[in-house]
Amino acid sequence: MDAASNLQQRIDELAVTVAELESLSPGARVYQKKTSTPIYFLSSKADAMREKSGELERLKSGRRVPTKSSARYILYGPRVSSWDFRTNLGRDVFWYISQANSSGIVHRASSRYWGVIVRSVEKAAFGDRYPSTVSCIQIPAVPVSCSIAQNAGRWESQLLRMSAEAVASGTTIRAERIAHTSIDIPQSNHTGKAILYFHGGAYVVGSLEAYRDLHMHLSSSTKLPIYSVEYRLAPQFKYPVQLYDAFCAYTYLRQGLGYEARNIVVAGDSAGGNLALALWQLVRPHNEPIAALILLSPRVDISYTRDTWRTNSDIDYLEPERLDDPESSIYKLLGPRDFAIIESKGTASYMKELANDPFIAPINADLSELPPTLIQASRLETMYSDICEFAARATASVQRRGKDTKYDGPVKLQVFPDGVHVFHVVTPHMRGMDVFWGNIGSFIQSLG
Repeated sequence: MDAASNLQQRIDELAVTVAELESLSPGARVYQKKTSTPIYFLSSKADAMREKSGELERLKSGRRVPTKSSARYILYGPRVSSWDFRTNLGRDVFWYISQANSSGIVHRASSRYWGVIVRSVEKAAFGDRYPSTVSCIQIPAVPVSCSIAQNAGRWESQLLRMSAEAVASGTTIRAERIAHTSIDIPQSNHTGKAILYFHGGAYVVGSLEAYRDLHMHLSSSTKLPIYSVEYRLAPQFKYPVQLYDAFCAYTYLRQGLGYEARNIVVAGDSAGGNLALALWQLVRPHNEPIAALILLSPRVDISYTRDTWRTNSDIDYLEPERLDDPESSIYKLLGPRDFAIIESKGTASYMKELANDPFIAPINADLSELPPTLIQASRLETMYSDICEFAARATASVQRRGKDTKYDGPVKLQVFPDGVHVFHVVTPHMRGMDVFWGNIGSFIQSLG
């Protein structure tokens, strides 16, 4: 048997195993042993020639084959040479969670309780590394003033309407305060700093439970209490409900707990980083500046046009979405609810218009008054080029404004070489992670 036949036989054997999980498509791929070079399942020799010349586009509707991590790791090695089995497994689990077509009990349970499961296993194996206290909070709905709402641009009228409805109905927003056991938190008159954190999940998944381990680690690294918000999710709640929930949480810290704006650090990962930037845009003209922003792999654009959406797609678990695809997370968050809009503008034109909105794509915002900002990202994530462009624009905007304003603050971008999107959550055990957690702590200390 020649080498080509032997290879085809191995592919056929693997295809039988894979077929138990997913139906194969021309876009499916497996990995050669000890390399990251893809072997495609192709339907014909003509397809193979087109693929070789770069003309065969992977089907947008095709789903990459999620072979069992353990089998793939043993037979074909890691996707990246520095990855161990847990890293490989974490990447594949989050690939599954991120799929727009994933649904049902397994999907909902994994997106809500994955962090709880991981923390329970690691606690049993290594002990409680981040002993913390957890306090449940119900944040009340608050009215949004006209002066605040007008900062929201196209979302102004919707914010005013939904705030009135939420206050009238007595809506509350679930939240937690997580604090390392070494932190002494007063019952009132909070004079120290605190972190207001928004979780990721493309605005469609995520929970306090799933992110509790990250919040404990963050509190341990910064020696600050973490106020984490379970904002309402799409598709049940369309934007700007999430922005309104974030504003209620910020107002609760300011008025309910007595924190001054200059002592509040607003943070988030992925979509939560997007929400942190949106909240900053909403409140900045009418308050003294917040202390800082901490953005972990933030979503700053939804155009999916920059290089790493293509070059890193074989490694990261996030894939580009069509804005007008009803199954995409973007459409679930922003899709038109009014048939008059669909008839007058068309779904594609309407979604393209929203993609340029600075609250949805902060890369298009006026960043000249950005407070001290720490951004952490991975070189291997598909959003990497978006984040680099955002950091460059933010730095240039602050520099153009000059050094004579109280709003000026440095923008720091720190890059992890081998992780995936939001590696803090997906692969928290990777070698070198302690440096990044330490950098967050040092950044907080630098604020004074």
